[in-house]
Amino acid sequence: MLPLFKRILPILFIANTQAGIDYTITESTAQRLILRIDIVPGSEDDLKPIHLLIGTPTADYPDLDIRSETKRNFSRDWSVPEGDGIRWIQSQRLQNLYVATLEIDPTADENHFFEQILITCRYANAPAQQVVPSNRQTRLLKHRVVNWPIAKQWLQPNQRQKLQRSSLPPVSGCALLSAVTVSLPSRPALFQPVAPT
Repeated sequence: MLPLFKRILPILFIANTQAGIDYTITESTAQRLILRIDIVPGSEDDLKPIHLLIGTPTADYPDLDIRSETKRNFSRDWSVPEGDGIRWIQSQRLQNLYVATLEIDPTADENHFFEQILITCRYANAPAQQVVPSNRQTRLLKHRVVNWPIAKQWLQPNQRQKLQRSSLPPVSGCALLSAVTVSLPSRPALFQPVAPT
């Protein structure tokens, strides 16, 4: 009995690790990102939407081109709600990088899912910033932003760097003090001395 269990266990383990939604980046440039989504459901939980964090050059959502291939039936025993497809659900600035969250729902309708989906994100043309990512930014974003090798060139300068690059002429401290005149209003005395009588 034990040898049979030892033979079946690796097969079950491999089958479970191959199930689900997986993505592959086929191209990542400053103009576009192409993702290939492969869906191999082992259970109804494998058909739940996934969310990918994508770096963008601006606060605007990139344009999406979506091509779904190979529509398949899923088990009738599964209770999978009809999804919302593929859409942007959030845009934010994270560690001085604009990012957008892409929700990918592989279900086509209440009985079908797509086995493979190709998604192309087209970015607005934005000049690359000359900001070198800090160790903290790299540590926090490298494994969260799927296109980090390209997106790191879109980091925005932080507020302190913007203030240092101000175009105002420098003002010396002495000139500033001599140019400012401060006049304080007179205050009434809190108590008045009484003259001796």
